[in-house]
Formats: sequence, structure tokens, C-alpha cells
Amino acid sequence: MISDLEQLYNQAVEHRNSHDCSAYPYEDYQKLFDLVVEHKPNEILEIGTGIGFTAVVMALANPIANIETIEKDQAHSKQAKIFIESNNLSDRIIVRNEIAELLLPELPKNYDLIFFDGFQIHYEFLPHYQRLLNPRGILVLGNNHLTSKTSDQFFEQLNDSQYWETIDKYNDTTIAIKK
Repeated sequence: MISDLEQLYNQAVEHRNSHDCSAYPYEDYQKLFDLVVEHKPNEILEIGTGIGFTAVVMALANPIANIETIEKDQAHSKQAKIFIESNNLSDRIIVRNEIAELLLPELPKNYDLIFFDGFQIHYEFLPHYQRLLNPRGILVLGNNHLTSKTSDQFFEQLNDSQYWETIDKYNDTTIAIKK
């Protein structure tokens, strides 16, 4: 198993460059790794799998975590399964080739951490995050620069201290805890 995060990142970059695709690997992977080590979430949901890089990072950060990751692109979903299997983590990471907008309302369980690294932040996801996260669950939002018609509304609601506590902001990421 490859355990060097930088080497994993380079593999993800190589994939993106060779396929000229939209699967940009999450550049702040070390911060994500450290966050998972610190908070030890056991149940993790990821939206935006790409080739599975960040799912592997989170699994390596917490060796007992179970991760569900959602990827709508069929080719990336297949590639992610191969990447995850090559790192001997397919027993703890489930790749779901589905559309998040359709799947989120149907998910029955709760999570300790949700990591969004999809294309755009949409206000419509926030009620699902609130429902799916356990109390004190962590929401990690990458790609804050990719705005949508409702992303301003999303961040306005996320700043409501009655429901959320923002604990960190860096580069293109916001981290909040559900109250």
C-alpha cells in the first residue's frame, strides 16, 4: 500500500493531466489528513470522488473510518475503485456512481464528517448536510471559489451561529461544525 500522501497526490495529478479531465485533486490534502487524525470521524461521506484520492487520504488518517464517496462520472467512479483497491482500502471505502442531488435525500444514516469537493456549492445541499451530520459533525467544503446561483445563500446560512460554528477557513476551504 502506498502511504506517502505526496506520492498519492502526484498520482492523482498525473491522472488529471493525462486525461485532461475535471478531477482536480484536493491540494490541501495534508490539512484534511490532519483534521481526520484530530477528530477521528468513523463515518465519512464524500461528495466528489474524482479518482478516489481524498477518500484514500481520509481512510489512511483514520484506520477504522468507513467512507462512502459519491461520484456522478462513471469513468471516474471506475478509476476510483481501481485506485482504492490498489491501496487495499476497498473494504472501508464504498464508491457510489450516483448523482449527489438525487442520492442525498435518500441517505438514511448519519455521518461524523462530510467532505464536499464537488464542482459547485449549492444551497440545496445544506438541509441534507444538517440532516446527515451527527451533532458536532464536521462539514469540510472545498472549491469555495466555484460559485453557483445559490452559493451566497449557502454561506449566509452556514454563518448562522445557531446551527453552525465555522472553525477554519483556508485557501479554498471552509470547515464548520454542526451544533
